[in-house]
Amino acid sequence: MVQFKPWQQNLLLVCFGIFSGLVVFEIALRLVNFSYPKFYIADDVRGRVHRPGAEGWWRSEGEAYIKINRDGLRDIDRQQTKPQNTFRIALLGDSFAAAFQVPQAKTFAAILENKLNQCPKFEGKNVEVINFGISGYGTAQQLLTLRTSVWSYSPDLVLLTLLTGNDIRNNSKSLEPDKVRPFFVYEADRLVPNFSFRNDPMFQLNQSKEYLRLGHLIARVVDSIGTRKQIKEDLATQAKTLQEPGMDEAIYLEPTTPEWQEAWQITEDLLKLIDREIQEKNAEFWVVTLSNSPQVHPNPAIRQQYRQRLGIQDLFYPDRRIKKIGDRAGFPVLNLAPLFQKYADRNRTFFHGFDNTALGIGHWNEAGHALAGETMAERFCAKFEPNAAQNAF
Repeated sequence: MVQFKPWQQNLLLVCFGIFSGLVVFEIALRLVNFSYPKFYIADDVRGRVHRPGAEGWWRSEGEAYIKINRDGLRDIDRQQTKPQNTFRIALLGDSFAAAFQVPQAKTFAAILENKLNQCPKFEGKNVEVINFGISGYGTAQQLLTLRTSVWSYSPDLVLLTLLTGNDIRNNSKSLEPDKVRPFFVYEADRLVPNFSFRNDPMFQLNQSKEYLRLGHLIARVVDSIGTRKQIKEDLATQAKTLQEPGMDEAIYLEPTTPEWQEAWQITEDLLKLIDREIQEKNAEFWVVTLSNSPQVHPNPAIRQQYRQRLGIQDLFYPDRRIKKIGDRAGFPVLNLAPLFQKYADRNRTFFHGFDNTALGIGHWNEAGHALAGETMAERFCAKFEPNAAQNAF
């Protein structure tokens, strides 16, 4: 029989006490039906993906019951083989596309699908908008999603939604703080994928089932002891100055550092690479830039204070730059932020934020998704002509 030293016995007792406490707390949470589901799993190509079949309540920002389908999409179940008389749109994006903050039927993807099915130009066809969006993804992960997951659904059109507030940074290995993700880097002036994150200790830890169980349990404990209240108070303070966590104010300025210049160049080259690969599949490629909360705050005075602090004239530099990239490459780009700002000024509408966080900051609420879905559907329905998308917007 193994004999433990006194200090080892004490350590074991402490560990057992902590573990027992967590188990008891988990049982208590289940008894009161407290939900904190595991929506993500590690992936050695894209860093992380949705866990197929995961479901549960999302309440940290907004509130919605989330169901991840059998193929790992925040969407209803779809046949991979495209049915006859069906026009398919594959939606690539980040957390704004995944839209955990609102019910699935209220997401812009669902609204776009519903509205396009009422469009006379699609009469006789069923339109499907299949949502491949995953929180935190930049253009690099969206390209890898295209390669690994999209083509089995045989889409007719690939719609990439781009959030300028962090997608440009996400594409830069130098600027992006989250290194547990793939990047594209230049080798002899050619973009190639870099999967060095696979060697990151945090990624390897995330692959451990034991770590996932313990991390999940600890997250539930932390979430239940009042941290949401503090987060809400912090967000309310940040909303007053439009300083949103996770967003980069540098995107509103002409890049002057080598790191930001390269981040923009990588983004442009990734978009061109996506366009080329889509053309090779005889599909269409469209881009929609979304809105950052400072661009569409319904109070012009607050926007003016924000512009003065940054020393800029307007907030649409990144949107215009993406539009110019599309014009040069030949794919259409729709900039939503200027349209959202005009609507917000007329109607004093908050498109970002929720009652359980703060209005004017964060992800789109139902009003944001509604306007986005309806605007995209209106433009697509008015302008769409097969194989003539370069004139779409």
